[in-house]
Amino acid sequence: MLIPFGIYIPFLVKNTISVKRIAKLGFFLSLSFELVQLIIRVTLGSGRSTDVNDLLAITAGAVIGYLIVSKLFKIHLFRNNFQKFQL
Repeated sequence: MLIPFGIYIPFLVKNTISVKRIAKLGFFLSLSFELVQLIIRVTLGSGRSTDVNDLLAITAGAVIGYLIVSKLFKIHLFRNNFQKFQL
């Protein structure tokens, strides 16, 4: 779910960002999703469930998206095109 999040972060941040920081950002974003699901389940009684596997999968998705873009940035052709879209 957060693969696009991991892909967009290098375009939004000009300086280098580490995989550890992407993992933290992805984890806290997925944690907020899960907490909202828990609150909705408790207050409204919906069928939404919270799960640790979702936290891990969404965090891994953010890291995978970042790794895809970081590998593409190393290729000269892609780097020139991607730099046009950076903020």
